Amino acid sequence: MFLKAVDYILGKNKVEITGLNIDRLINELINKGIVLNDIQRVSHRVVIVCVTDKMLKKLLVYIKPLWYNVTVLYNFSLINSLKTLLTKRLGLLMGLIAAIVIVAICSLFVWDIKVIGNEIIKDDIVFEKLGELGVKKGCLINDIDRKEIARNLTIELSESSLISIEIKGVTLIVNIKERITRPDQDNQEFSDEIVSGFDCQITKIALLNGTVMVRSGDIVKKGEILGAAYEDYYEGSEKIRKSIRAEGEFWGKVWFTSTRYCATESVQYKQTGNSKTHFIWEMFFKNRKIKPSPYSLYESKSEVIKLDFLLPLTIYKTKYYELKPELVGMTLEQAQALYGAEVLEEARQKVDKEAVILNSYIRAYEENGLIRIDGVVETEMKVGTRQKK
Repeated sequence: MFLKAVDYILGKNKVEITGLNIDRLINELINKGIVLNDIQRVSHRVVIVCVTDKMLKKLLVYIKPLWYNVTVLYNFSLINSLKTLLTKRLGLLMGLIAAIVIVAICSLFVWDIKVIGNEIIKDDIVFEKLGELGVKKGCLINDIDRKEIARNLTIELSESSLISIEIKGVTLIVNIKERITRPDQDNQEFSDEIVSGFDCQITKIALLNGTVMVRSGDIVKKGEILGAAYEDYYEGSEKIRKSIRAEGEFWGKVWFTSTRYCATESVQYKQTGNSKTHFIWEMFFKNRKIKPSPYSLYESKSEVIKLDFLLPLTIYKTKYYELKPELVGMTLEQAQALYGAEVLEEARQKVDKEAVILNSYIRAYEENGLIRIDGVVETEMKVGTRQKK
């Protein structure tokens, strides 16, 4: 590809030279600095060479037309293409120039407006505000003050926190970052104690206020109290309990699981050894009439063969293999190998984004006449939370 581009720029001319003493002429041309490529000796009086545009001019000047006959068989060059375009295809050249001028003029205007990043603010409202600011389809790009328009839009659209304007080609893009409305947490009443948000095994405890109700290593259920909202202290011999909001963090091991059941026997399809091959061909037009398989149960293998030597001929080869079903038993190891990776991936999809994965494994065993496959992902994460009152 690169060599073709170089030949097109420098020019590649195939020249036929006819005359006597061809060998002597070739040597003289080379001694004069004329570079000849792809020299082909047709006969003792005819030779074909390839030269660039520059070398062609030198060759025509040196060779005497009374002694030799020079014929340019074909010319492959940028200069020749431009000459042809200017002389024989002037209308096409004028059309290209006109198209370039029209595209250049149209690129000075805005022809499309897009709004991105908005969920609450409607596009129609943004278009209306832009129209009030003088920005609409067909306006000049140079007349648009992007910073000023973005500032005015931010003021006009109270739901937005930041707006930027960018222009790509003939498209004006309005990037909107909307205000995030957070719930008023002060109006939400939560319990003072800390409870477990998962079924887990406690691993670490860091309680600042309140009373610890569990120890490291304890197995707790979801909703079980981890940090009580009181503290006990003594005044003399009297035990006093004081209500206080529990503050702190609890960490625990959480197991995310996924389960799948499969039968202890399965149907497998095996080849009988019988096969048939069908061929379909097409040339110029699509002619793919699909032939039905000769077998009720089968698997197929297709192949496409293209022959472009003389005619654009395409051959579609399909080979059908007959299958027969067989009932085979499935062991725990086979079931685990067949479905284990999928079940484990389903368990991974359930893992909380704040969790740290410690271990993962697959187990398979029989249950009620079926094979049960469990994918288990062991993680560690913060498990303490609060419940609404």
